[in-house]
Amino acid sequence: MLELLEQLFRQVRGYAQSERYDRKQVYAKSSKHVTMQFDRDAEDIIINGLTCRARESPRLLSGE
Repeated sequence: MLELLEQLFRQVRGYAQSERYDRKQVYAKSSKHVTMQFDRDAEDIIINGLTCRARESPRLLSGE
């Protein structure tokens, strides 16, 4: 599990350090909160990594 988290961290960090996104682009906005597109993209990277890993090895994520 630690390896998976490290891999996902490296992917998100690589994305953050790249110039593949507009740092000022807003994804969603309400009166109390703003979600930047980068935040949404980082969430997608993490969710995709976790779901792919869960399909490969369901017991790994369940803690067994």
